Amino acid sequence: MLKYIIIYLSAMSLLTFILFGADKHKAKAHKWRIPEKTLLGLSLLGGFAGGFLGMEFFRHK
Repeated sequence: MLKYIIIYLSAMSLLTFILFGADKHKAKAHKWRIPEKTLLGLSLLGGFAGGFLGMEFFRHK
């Protein structure tokens, strides 16, 4: 059971990290942005590590 929890949290963190990077890239290109509620929602659903790292790595607000 613990193995599946670790896999789930890792996948959610990776997805959240990628989306934070994509949103920052879109912001620089003045394109459509990913809604903040989507980014924060994914963080609350288990992607908190990826969200935190994404904010720090991409200098995302």
